[in-house]
Amino acid sequence: MRSRKRGCGGSGIRRRTCAGNRKREFNSLPEIVEHYIGNTRREAEEELACYGSCPSLAETIWRAANAMRPKDGKRHDHQRRIPGSALARLGRRLLVLEENVQNSKSFADLLGLVKETSKDLMHIGELVIYDTALRIGAKLGLYPEEVYLHAGTRKGAAILGVDITRESIATTSLPSAFKDLKPYEIEDVLCIYKSELQSLIRIGKL
Repeated sequence: MRSRKRGCGGSGIRRRTCAGNRKREFNSLPEIVEHYIGNTRREAEEELACYGSCPSLAETIWRAANAMRPKDGKRHDHQRRIPGSALARLGRRLLVLEENVQNSKSFADLLGLVKETSKDLMHIGELVIYDTALRIGAKLGLYPEEVYLHAGTRKGAAILGVDITRESIATTSLPSAFKDLKPYEIEDVLCIYKSELQSLIRIGKL
């Protein structure tokens, strides 16, 4: 399971990140959503498909927990500052619980399992937990039914005036501009475009 072989036939996909994006100018929330659909949606879908196409659940678990990029097995941007030893410990624990992972009935169940498994691990925070569950969920066909909040997404949601005290929020509590996006895509938008959302507030267009 420690192999760093390419998991998607040498795919050139490199996952988007919530930090370090060049600020862009938008005049409305629908423009932001359109930009996401045109520039990020496909690579996000293809990346999840790569995790889903791993030969076994065990390999998906290992690659997901260790944040291995489909392109080359290197660390995802989201987890680039997390010690590799911490991610490996999470991976080993989840492999021991592979049957439990397999028996997850929903994304919420899977997320809860990853969260419980990592609760005493240093450096494993809510974003690692969410990303790991999302990647594994792609193998199991389990995807979020609500928008889950972590540090970056919570900031974006707060700008929209959404209650951010919960672990997740229903898509119906968000603006209609998001209606054509899946919950995990809305999570992406809230995280990636939080600075642009703030700019819309300042110019009175949100």
